[in-house]
Amino acid sequence: LLALLEIAGELATHTDQDQLVRTILQQACAMTHSPDGSVLLFDPEHQGLYFAAAVGSKGPELMLKWGVQSSQRVPLESNAGKAFKTGEIVHEAKVREDEGHYKGVDRQTGKQSNDIVSVPLRIGDHSVGVLQVLNKSASADGSATYDAHDCALLTHLGRLAASAINNTSMVRKLTAQMGLYSRELAGDLVERLDQPARRECLTLMFADLRGFTQLCQSQSAEPGRTQDIINDL
Repeated sequence: LLALLEIAGELATHTDQDQLVRTILQQACAMTHSPDGSVLLFDPEHQGLYFAAAVGSKGPELMLKWGVQSSQRVPLESNAGKAFKTGEIVHEAKVREDEGHYKGVDRQTGKQSNDIVSVPLRIGDHSVGVLQVLNKSASADGSATYDAHDCALLTHLGRLAASAINNTSMVRKLTAQMGLYSRELAGDLVERLDQPARRECLTLMFADLRGFTQLCQSQSAEPGRTQDIINDL
């Protein structure tokens, strides 16, 4: 309980989503003695899950092959997708024997997942992603399986995490609408928003995007797609 209270206070201070998901994952792995874990977020355009953070021996490889910049997505028909869609925790104690476990990630990384807990990151009826911990380290009594205590801790952490991720997403969207969009840390943007009015010398540049008119015409039926393309520039 004390650990969850401390985590709640820490998560509330984050304004950068990349930092936030890493903090969530570090805390989840520490609380459950998990050497491997990940945070997967939902990609509405491709209707799948991507790795927003991953730790463990294959963490960098997962981020490269299944991260936000990759074309690959974990399907919602997977057990992680089941947790995402139903809003209920999914515990796979015998992954090798589970036909519902999506094995595409294991095949590409060459690492066998054994015991997995998938926790939905959910706010009310809305899911933003899934928190996963894998392959629990053996305890003093030789047990290496997640128990009810682990699942309870992760369930409460998932609720805190979902709210924090939703808040950082809102900050990102608001700052982007104000022309303060940044791929870097968002902390400096928040500080700038809180500063009092002052005089500044500014340099203004007006620029036109080559081919923008044609882009708008080709995407006339999907203005949201045009906005996504501009936001990625």
